Amino acid sequence: SRRKVAIAAPAGVAKGRRAKRKRQSAGENAGDGAPDVERARYATTEESRAVVSWFHTTNKRLAQLEADTTLPENERAARVAALKQERESRGGIQAYQEASMFGSSTVSNAGFSSALWVIQFLNSNASALITCASGDSSRLRLLDVGAIDNQYASMRPDSTANLELTLIDIEPQHAAVQKVDFFDFAHQRITLANDSASRVQGFDVVVLSLVINYVGNPGDRGRMLAYCAHHALLHAKHGLLFIVLPSACIQNSRYFRYQTMLCIMRSLGFEERYYKLTPKLSLWVFQRAERFDSIEYDVDRRQFKLSRSFPRKLCRNGSQRNNFAIILRS
Repeated sequence: SRRKVAIAAPAGVAKGRRAKRKRQSAGENAGDGAPDVERARYATTEESRAVVSWFHTTNKRLAQLEADTTLPENERAARVAALKQERESRGGIQAYQEASMFGSSTVSNAGFSSALWVIQFLNSNASALITCASGDSSRLRLLDVGAIDNQYASMRPDSTANLELTLIDIEPQHAAVQKVDFFDFAHQRITLANDSASRVQGFDVVVLSLVINYVGNPGDRGRMLAYCAHHALLHAKHGLLFIVLPSACIQNSRYFRYQTMLCIMRSLGFEERYYKLTPKLSLWVFQRAERFDSIEYDVDRRQFKLSRSFPRKLCRNGSQRNNFAIILRS
């Protein structure tokens, strides 16, 4: 089995994030392809947070409506269309992205940068956890899902020199970020990998920072994790998966807790390498377990064949709990 290693905890994240914002406000990154956040739109972080919360709630409502088989089809379609229209009238995903960027740029919320955390972790631990990079290059191939504004652009060049970055988002705010839906991106890679002539290989690192919680459907959250367990997405022998969730998803959900996450990830062939709980965030690093075959995927039906299912299950009572859940099923 893989030998155990001492994991160094990344430090200085808050300091690095504040330094990044200072450089950006001074215009150091002018011309790098990143548009300025329209700060005048929000007077306080409470305002931007309310926008983010509204979009999260709306996405959940949409997922529930689309899965509601008790409604007549025409009524369900009408309600879904009305909700989508309301979402667009409030600025759509563009407004959500701007609110997210504003919130993370303020002093009160500038304590975490997922890119800085990932890079610090890799610089401290990659040599012990990853025996070799995939492909012909010695650089680690990294996929960041929901990258928005490319936080890596503000890093020192030497800190990212050993990385080959692929950044994707459904509504990117930076020229270096590809506009693509993760589910389509993953499906296409698996489809190509099934071609014997294809040279598609999994990434060495995949980052899902505050992405899973944005997905409204608990089943789609499980599908996102299942895609990351496929060898076309993450290297089958050493791939690292970074996950960030709001701490409330772990500490205050009726249907989800730390142990639930561990069980789901183990069933997908992952081992936990790092975990940290802060007042606002839960941070994980998982690694593909040795001797675990890639999960089966039906390309035509876009479905996984899994060894174990995880339905939504009550684990806490209380009227003040949230309903966050991850469902895993074939």
